[in-house]
Amino acid sequence: MPAVPDADAPHSEEEVTYTMPSAEELGALLPQYEIHRIIGQGGMGTVYLGRQPALDRLVAIKLMPAFGAGYEEFANRFVTEARAMAKLVHPHIVSVFDFGQTQEGHLYFVMEYIEGSNVHQLIRDRKLTEDRIKSLTAQLCDALQYAHDHGVAHRDIKPANLLVTSEWQIKVADFGLAKQLRGSATSDENEYGTPDYSAPERFIAGALSDHRADIFAVGVVLHEMLTGMTPAAAQAAASKPALHPIYASIISRCLMSEPALRFQHAKDIRSLLLTQHSSPVHSPAPYRPPIHAPSSAPLPAPKRNANGTFAAIALALLIGGVGIFWLKNHPAKENAPVEPIIAETTPKTPPPPIEAPTPAPKPTAPSGPLPAWVVPDGPPGEIGQLVGHTAPITAVGILPDQGRVVSASSDGTVRIWDPKEMRELQLIRSQGGGIARATISPDGTKIAIGTVRGRIELIDLAAGSSILSDPLDQSLQLSGIHFSPNGSTVLMTFFENENGIYSWLADGSQRKPERLEGWNFGIYDLAFLPGSADEFLTIGSHRREVGEPAGPPKREVGVGSLSARKMTSRLAADALPGSRIKFSKDGGLLAVTTPDILLLDCADGSRYKRLKGPSGYHQAQFLDGDRLLLSHGFESAATLWDLDTGESVLKLNAEGHALTNVAINATESWAVSGGFFDIAKQGAPPDHDPAHFSLRLWRLPDLTTLGSDRGRERLAMRQSKNLEEIDPEVAALQKAALTDVPVPDSAAMNAQLQELNAKYNAALDRSLVGASPRDELDIRAEKDRLTINAPLPADDNEVGPVMQRFRQIYRLQLQQLEGIRNTAAAESAIAFRTKAGPLLQRRNSADDQVGAERIRVTEKRMARALSLAEALNPAAIENDPARGIRSLTE
Repeated sequence: MPAVPDADAPHSEEEVTYTMPSAEELGALLPQYEIHRIIGQGGMGTVYLGRQPALDRLVAIKLMPAFGAGYEEFANRFVTEARAMAKLVHPHIVSVFDFGQTQEGHLYFVMEYIEGSNVHQLIRDRKLTEDRIKSLTAQLCDALQYAHDHGVAHRDIKPANLLVTSEWQIKVADFGLAKQLRGSATSDENEYGTPDYSAPERFIAGALSDHRADIFAVGVVLHEMLTGMTPAAAQAAASKPALHPIYASIISRCLMSEPALRFQHAKDIRSLLLTQHSSPVHSPAPYRPPIHAPSSAPLPAPKRNANGTFAAIALALLIGGVGIFWLKNHPAKENAPVEPIIAETTPKTPPPPIEAPTPAPKPTAPSGPLPAWVVPDGPPGEIGQLVGHTAPITAVGILPDQGRVVSASSDGTVRIWDPKEMRELQLIRSQGGGIARATISPDGTKIAIGTVRGRIELIDLAAGSSILSDPLDQSLQLSGIHFSPNGSTVLMTFFENENGIYSWLADGSQRKPERLEGWNFGIYDLAFLPGSADEFLTIGSHRREVGEPAGPPKREVGVGSLSARKMTSRLAADALPGSRIKFSKDGGLLAVTTPDILLLDCADGSRYKRLKGPSGYHQAQFLDGDRLLLSHGFESAATLWDLDTGESVLKLNAEGHALTNVAINATESWAVSGGFFDIAKQGAPPDHDPAHFSLRLWRLPDLTTLGSDRGRERLAMRQSKNLEEIDPEVAALQKAALTDVPVPDSAAMNAQLQELNAKYNAALDRSLVGASPRDELDIRAEKDRLTINAPLPADDNEVGPVMQRFRQIYRLQLQQLEGIRNTAAAESAIAFRTKAGPLLQRRNSADDQVGAERIRVTEKRMARALSLAEALNPAAIENDPARGIRSLTE
């Protein structure tokens, strides 16, 4: 058998590219199992979720690539893992049920499916209390003692390989590096495992290693659970975490460089851990567990992660510690239609009546930042309400700490809430009564409000007081308030033709708002152009005045500039047929809403897609890397759309509560909404029951599991045009590859073309001597063509044989010029592939699908062969993603 390929060495595409079977294909290969879906992929293959009908149980099926069976070391590791896990029957070790090889040569084994999380994820989510850490460590020691007693050392103990069920039971997984102890220590043969968790003797060539390497890893894992970082990371940290002396003693003994000085048995760690109590000690830096134990916190079933990590079983079985291949092709999700998830509001008894608030509630003290709220896992849907407002909600937001919610209401108050405890933290009373419009500054320090009595206020949320306040004409109809992306300016828009837009500096230096020139029409909505804190897009209409002919309002679309203080261009009125606009996060798409949702490609202005279904006023928000779009408005349901298929994949239903305002947290795991009930449920105007005006908290599903996978390549293609800002890591690798293998740019290509044309022109001059009248006419016409840089004709039927031969030679030289450029591009792309291989591997392991796709798309773009015309005049990589929108002129 050949040796397993070196993962760090460059390979041809054939060596690193393979496709694993889809769920349907594997079902045909393993008919005794129902195959549901792929749940993870990594260096040792792919893991599928399946069901064993004969025993009516879910299973995880680990499948090695068919070519892997031909590599002895690779296949041996796979077989070792299966046999080691099958040999060890223990409640804290993942069980193996079956092993074999498919007809197509894939080695596979079938194991227990663990529904839960893993220690790595629990550390990141700060869900480990001191009691849980002690319990999990004791269970780990039980499992290792059992394995060691049966002659097996794991050799890759780390948090990602320690699964945790919903009952807080640990399951040790990934025995890919396990070794039979045979009663004595053995050398590691260069199988080092994961460096941070590997004992020192495993890095010494020829050194003997035994079960005490697992003891070392237990010490590292215990340290990481207690402090959030490995001992190596703690040593490098500026502020080193403090440990209680009991834990420090256990960990330091586990981490002794000499195996003989460590604990000799895992059971010894367990005994010491469970018999000691970490009572407080008088110390300048006493031990503090990562979090306080919640009153009731069962471990959730599978963990969501907006950042895209693997499901627990896949992460534990596949990342780190094994020979990982650079996966050239990341398997796509199955393209079967996905039924929308309906997240209904759970029927509940209305909150008990509370005393009616006073007309002017007293302001409360400012609230400080809170830890980011991590929502307990569970099904998507409503998970609570924030009760206090006594009139419709006009704005909601989540502050930058991700632990507080802010809201504004027509009851005249701004309130800050703790969503975790579902309580009000701070109340700020506006100076001008009911709040009609409001928006929060990008940094979360201010809120700008417009009241129904015609007053504009800028409020400092930390101080709970106004920075600026200015009375406006009460008859003015304010349509919106907007902060510039850098937070320096507040823009106010109005429905009336003569008012348009006013600007106000947010630092308090400008006493009164200033009207911007050029908008002689009412504004519906405003959005800053992608990447700009100066230019913005407006949509609205010119309302017909008294005496004007009857008819619908005339639509108006314009681009304005803060620095110019005016509208700089008018666009075609029918280009944006809606009342609300929203750019995607990467600036590649523009959503125009009402009555449908029209999506425009910002690069060329073309219509990308129209989403059917919503009715009435609604807004849009792009989610999950701009793959999905959430629409919400006066309806009692918010709809999540897959932008690739145009299908609805999720609905949040609120029982008649209009979802006019929705804010989503940074990790896209929870949301808060505010609006109003319809008049039938709200009751007569005097009825100010706060139950009618509550903010609703929503748990969102793992958005990465919704919709199709085909939109990611399109997203990565758009993002690859602005790599330095979106993905500087890939941009740096691209720059390094171009430094190693330069590719002629348009300036260099033009210089070479000019040199070639000069030689061609000189040859034509020489041929004029003694030329026939016909040839002289052809030659002089060719020289004139060169002078004005006119393109070479497609055929030579109009010229004589002499000029035909000249052009034949000239075309060959042009082809050589084009070939030199394209050869360099291909070689530069290969250099990039080599440099980006480890990064691609890491992103695949972390399930960063869009990030991995950006690497693949960047390589494709670098390798793309260009015609000479394209190379001489490439489309400029503009810092204006919205250039296509600008092109929609009247």
